[in-house]
Order: sequence, then structure tokens, then C-alpha cells
Amino acid sequence: MRTITRLHTVVLSAALGIVILSSCGGTTPAAHTSPEPFAGQSVDSACAQAERAVAAVQQDLSGITDDVSAGRFSLVAAQLNTLHETLSDTADQLTNSQVTQKLRTLSGRMGEFADLFADAKDGDMTTFTEQVEELETASRAVASAGEAMNDLCN
Repeated sequence: MRTITRLHTVVLSAALGIVILSSCGGTTPAAHTSPEPFAGQSVDSACAQAERAVAAVQQDLSGITDDVSAGRFSLVAAQLNTLHETLSDTADQLTNSQVTQKLRTLSGRMGEFADLFADAKDGDMTTFTEQVEELETASRAVASAGEAMNDLCN
């Protein structure tokens, strides 16, 4: 049971990185309104675009801790990969290099986190719990990347 609680903490930590990103449109108007030279897109505009992309898939992640508890790791991996791909696709659409860099980092960290779930066999909690420290490290990386994105966008 203790390991399941740790797994919930791991997943919630990673989810925090995404929740942080989903709230990144709250800058004051004067904070980031000037466009980056040669880019044509302000930080505000790029952050808003990233926020919309995350909001579109975020609801699908609402039951992810239940899926972890039930050992539905392939489903968790698929959900996290969808988010990873959404972040990557959105980064490809941005012209603001600052936001693009932070979003690519977040996408990469999310992909690494998803890979850990993809490597686990559905229902095999024993094997999966042996990776809990690796999962914790990956989830902290996701949360850190989300915080960096939030720092830029707010």
C-alpha cells in the first residue's frame, strides 16, 4: 500500500507540471507583450497557444491516478504520450523561441515519463514498483519543466 501511495505522489507531481502549464496565460499585459526580434510572436501569445493545447488534452488525464492504482500502465502511457505529442506539435507551431524551448523541454520530460509506464506490464505492480525511484526522478523533471514554463509565462 505504501508503494501505491508513492506512485500516486509520483503521478501527481508530474501532473503538477501540466497543471502549472495550463495556468500560464495569466501574465500582466505589459509583462511580455513585445514580440521577440525576428520571431513575430510574443511570449504571451505563445504561452496562450500552449495553454490551449494542454487544456484540450488535460481532461483525459483526470483519472490517471486511478489507472496507476489499477495497474493499467499501457493506458497511462498512452495518455502521457498523447500529452507529449500535443506539447511537441504545439512547440512546432510556435515562433517564439523562448516558449518553444521550454515547451520542448516539457514535452521531452513528459515523453521520458511516459516511456517508464510503457515499459511496465499491465497489472504487474511488483515489477512496476521496483522502478518507483526512477519514476520519482522523472516526475520531478516534468514538474521542474512545468515550473520553468510557468516562470516564463507568468
